[in-house]
Amino acid sequence: MKRIILTAWFLVCVTLTNAQNITQMEYWADVDPGFGAGINIPGFTPSANVSAYAFNVPSTIGTGIHTIGVRSKDVNNIWSHSNMFSALVFTPVPTTNIDSIEFFVDTDGGSGTGIPVTGFSPQQNVQNLAFSIPIAGLAQGIHTVGVRSKDADGKWSHTNFFPFLINDTSNYVIESIEYFWDVDSGFYYYMPYTPSQIVSDLSNEIMNVYVPSTLSQGTHTLFLRSRDNGGHWSHVNYNPNVTVGINEMSDNSGINIYPNPFTNQITVTPKQNQKMRLILYSESGQLVVDKIITESTLLNTQDLALGAYTVFIWAEQNKIYRSTIVKQ
Repeated sequence: MKRIILTAWFLVCVTLTNAQNITQMEYWADVDPGFGAGINIPGFTPSANVSAYAFNVPSTIGTGIHTIGVRSKDVNNIWSHSNMFSALVFTPVPTTNIDSIEFFVDTDGGSGTGIPVTGFSPQQNVQNLAFSIPIAGLAQGIHTVGVRSKDADGKWSHTNFFPFLINDTSNYVIESIEYFWDVDSGFYYYMPYTPSQIVSDLSNEIMNVYVPSTLSQGTHTLFLRSRDNGGHWSHVNYNPNVTVGINEMSDNSGINIYPNPFTNQITVTPKQNQKMRLILYSESGQLVVDKIITESTLLNTQDLALGAYTVFIWAEQNKIYRSTIVKQ
């Protein structure tokens, strides 16, 4: 049995000066045979206008898309123009029940090779069907499950894909931190730091960060990342507030280190008794002094070898002063 679908209502009308009644309507399919040679449409009441008039088109015109032309004639034998519409003729496909569903995770072995889904009754449509996916043996991360169904005629549907995430819910704690200046060369390559407390969140940790002896004048950025006791690294944290400028120390800094050259002691005076950090490196890059100073302080340098030393004064979060002092 064929079925025809018309894409619009037929609207047929003729407008004459004297508004004569329409007495006849005809139609044709695909090829216009000429006025009066079409297929007569019966069953309407003569009137000046005929609109939204429905009639049947025989399915003998064959399946596929066709053009239907419709026109009318009034009592004076004057024909209207032809109204043309597209129509689809098709043979309905009998619907069959879905009798099986299967799924797979990540790798598709082909129709019929998946894991069967049980617990549903055969029906024409399956929606909102819930089933369990075995995750034993699956790695953490994003996976894809594919689902498809088969009807009673053995025809498979297309495969529907859905992503899902397997997340590790273990209660890991942060056990180490590493930090670096400017350039990241990979994990485990930088200065390690042990947090003051073993917790899962170190957002308020205050770190005692070293300034490398090789850090030159200019602007530098401090980065850090953490590792938990499961061996998982965090992403690299970058805080624009830890972008540090290194400048040569001058009289304008308000910080005094004297004498220079020195022998067995030096005096360090912070600006207005401001808290600051003094870091001192030897010529070989060895850290020899790392001290917090809040007032004028005398340092014993008797055990230091002769030579030049690089001094870093970290007095402000975003500013480090650099200088060179010499022991004679």
